[in-house]
Amino acid sequence: PSYLKLESSWNLAVYFQIRFQEIATPLELALGSGLLERAEFSRPSLFLRCSEQLLTALRKCFDDGIFLVPLGDKFFKLALQTISRYRVFGSKCVARYQENQKRDKGETAGEMEKTKMTKSITTKDFQNIQVPTPKTHRRSASDQNLPEQAQAEPKENPLTLSNLVMLHSDIVLLGGLLPEVLADLTTKAFMGLNVNLTKAIECSVLDLESILPLIQDKIVTSAASEPTRLVKQVSDIPRMYRRTNRETPTKPCQYVTSLVTGLDNFRREHSSLSSSGSLSVWLTGVVENILTQYTANVTDVLNNVTKMEESLRKLKKVRAGPGVWAEPGRGP
Repeated sequence: PSYLKLESSWNLAVYFQIRFQEIATPLELALGSGLLERAEFSRPSLFLRCSEQLLTALRKCFDDGIFLVPLGDKFFKLALQTISRYRVFGSKCVARYQENQKRDKGETAGEMEKTKMTKSITTKDFQNIQVPTPKTHRRSASDQNLPEQAQAEPKENPLTLSNLVMLHSDIVLLGGLLPEVLADLTTKAFMGLNVNLTKAIECSVLDLESILPLIQDKIVTSAASEPTRLVKQVSDIPRMYRRTNRETPTKPCQYVTSLVTGLDNFRREHSSLSSSGSLSVWLTGVVENILTQYTANVTDVLNNVTKMEESLRKLKKVRAGPGVWAEPGRGP
């Protein structure tokens, strides 16, 4: 009788809401803290704690002690939403990094507002656990049915280039790992049921990987910003050596040495945070940007020198006297 009474009072909707909070809150706290904390004892080797929390949330969705077949569609949807939430987080990290760069360059607050990311409609169910921003009306923890710690306002710490590199590396690793992990989890959870979730899983992972080019472009642009500024010093060469008694240089200019040193520092600092393939692609992109800027600067220098030489030639003819301008065949 006690069992039948318990069974009759069982509410699947309430059960799922409890489990939803239990699974999604730790992930949202990791994503909404404003900090890209390093992972601890992660297997596989992920760099960020939020990436670690994503895997944990996915495994909890299909855990034997949590998953119920009657709620299978909801738990599977929740698993896909956690991946989508992570993708939105990655996009916002790129936007924040861009805002930090603009702020460092003296951009106004109005210009920075244009780079803010809009919230994805695929994560609407996470509204109940979104950490409120300073501009939103703050509700109590009891109103949102969340622990008090989840109500803490996020700390907007500046993101570094290394943060973007780690985020890129984690997404690359997750992109190769998630299809297999989710296939194993769903096969076990829906054992005996004729369901094919492969297509949905593939689409979700592809959506996550779609932000990789955005992150890569920001890494390349950031790493190339200082070297491309240095190559502008090539315009000083005519002033330093043209029509002077200085000896022909036997060593590269200081800006060339600084440029090569900067590239080597970038390689050494991030070699442990990324694969050799990714690092090679980034360095290739940086070098291409440098060469493009260098070619443009050298072209300008040569054009200016040519114009100056032509002006001096005409001036010399004018100073030589009117005979210089005699008609052809009559001599000066």
